[in-house]
Amino acid sequence: MRLLKNIVDTFRLESVVEGVENAEQAAFLTALGFRRAQGYLYGRPMDVEAMDAWLEQAPRGD
Repeated sequence: MRLLKNIVDTFRLESVVEGVENAEQAAFLTALGFRRAQGYLYGRPMDVEAMDAWLEQAPRGD
């Protein structure tokens, strides 16, 4: 994982780590310097109706 982070940094790439399932994984990735992640820790797959409802109640950055 450190090698991947070095490649991302060397080439100034944007990255999203996928498959983060628990807080320990998230903490490890954060310690390595990854800033974006997705996975079951943050949200389960959902259908369109559930996504619409979730977006309606989600805080906005206005």
